[in-house]
Amino acid sequence: MSNRLLDLYLRYRVALPLASFLIYLNTTKIALGGIGPRSFFCGLSFAALVVISYAYDARFRNREDIINLPEGRVVAHKGRHLLAAAAVPVYLLVSAGFLPLLIYAALAIFIYSDPRLFPRPFKTIPGLKMLVNMLNFWIVGVLAPMLFEHDLSVELVLSVLRFSGPFLVLLFCLNVLVDIRDTAGDREAGIWTLPAVIGVPASAALLIILFTAAGAAAIARGDAGGAVFAFGLAVFSYFAVKPRSRLYYEWVLAFTNFYLAAALAYRLL
Repeated sequence: MSNRLLDLYLRYRVALPLASFLIYLNTTKIALGGIGPRSFFCGLSFAALVVISYAYDARFRNREDIINLPEGRVVAHKGRHLLAAAAVPVYLLVSAGFLPLLIYAALAIFIYSDPRLFPRPFKTIPGLKMLVNMLNFWIVGVLAPMLFEHDLSVELVLSVLRFSGPFLVLLFCLNVLVDIRDTAGDREAGIWTLPAVIGVPASAALLIILFTAAGAAAIARGDAGGAVFAFGLAVFSYFAVKPRSRLYYEWVLAFTNFYLAAALAYRLL
């Protein structure tokens, strides 16, 4: 049973949408002072749509998944099934006033994922995969909660960007960490992530520096939990250069979500 749960958690990419959901709830508590039923179900709907976006993208990334997940099933979901699954989350979010955000996100995912739209697939542009992943988390986890009180505007986006600088650094580090694991498949598919360009050892060294700096900053502000979280990821980054580390990525993602859930519980209590 535990093995099946871990397989679901890792191979069907539930860990990352769960992380975005927890980030959303944490930001909602900070920005709004509480989490009402409306905020909770909107966050849950966003998480469901993140899962669906990964499933849509999976229709076009079989080459890298066969290498990156050699023991997992590569599943191509039919478009009509994904549309049916998205119906309820989309309805709830449109009712909450998120229609413009959903339109922008849907267009971005469609253009990014489908290689048939342009002679050169967007995924082959160096750094674009990381940018899309970071925007995915930032929009759902940070910007969306702010939209409960403010209309979507350039001024709001710039203000939230200033507020979420450290958070964006964390997202960058987590994306690089996962890209280290997927370097072989990304190179095979022509997707030039940071580890594919500068190499795994240099990418791991960069992560160690950034996570260590984040841990030191957490100690300076008296955040013991944040320090343990950052230093723990720094230690894992050191071992990420070894092929055997692939076996433990699900535990790192679980550790990340445990920290986010603990931070949320602390804020609620």
